[in-house]
Amino acid sequence: MNSPTIKITLVEDNPNFRLELVHQLEHLNYQIKGVGNAKQLDKLREMWPSDIYILDINLPGENGFSIAKRIFNPKKLGIIMLTARTDISDKIQGLEESADFYLTKPIDWRELNACIRSIHRRLSPIKPQNWVLDTQTNILISIKSDLLHLTKSDTKLLLALLETPGKIVTREQIGEALDFKSQKQSDYRLNTIICRLREKLADFDSELSIQTFRGTGYAFIGPKIEIKSQDAITLSL
Repeated sequence: MNSPTIKITLVEDNPNFRLELVHQLEHLNYQIKGVGNAKQLDKLREMWPSDIYILDINLPGENGFSIAKRIFNPKKLGIIMLTARTDISDKIQGLEESADFYLTKPIDWRELNACIRSIHRRLSPIKPQNWVLDTQTNILISIKSDLLHLTKSDTKLLLALLETPGKIVTREQIGEALDFKSQKQSDYRLNTIICRLREKLADFDSELSIQTFRGTGYAFIGPKIEIKSQDAITLSL
């Protein structure tokens, strides 16, 4: 069943076809209103702005191309051209200027429904529920979709800490995760990498921190972070 929150306005001057299309889309559980021309559309938009506009091209007064160009706002709405005009030049004009889809009459209801759902997905993208650490690109992605670019060493260090978030990870364990060959190399480089990553995290978001336990190790303090690799995504506990 489709979401009843999707609001659609149909601009179609043929009253019989307009009534039929409104009925069909209401049956698919969409909220839809139909008008016959641009003036009626403008009055309706003041009271009832829609997510998706289905426009005929051959309309009395202002045509569908002009309407689409005028109301075009890809961040807030979608446009479907629905017309009897099958010329490829018309289709190219509609798609290049503003339309998400260009459909010709007679229509297949399944195709129209698929187009509506596609636009709705674009306008209402699924937001991540957790932070994400992408180990392929070495990028930390916040729940607001902000990006923090890390080095490979930063990512390895953060991965080691995220194996047991909130709990102590020893310097020896971190050194192994970073593939350090000697204790001397480990002490010097580990201090540098931890200091650098701590500053990056603090500048990026105040909730992120690496806590030091003197003589023992370090612990990651912050929100839940998903580990995204090429093969799978796992949740840090």
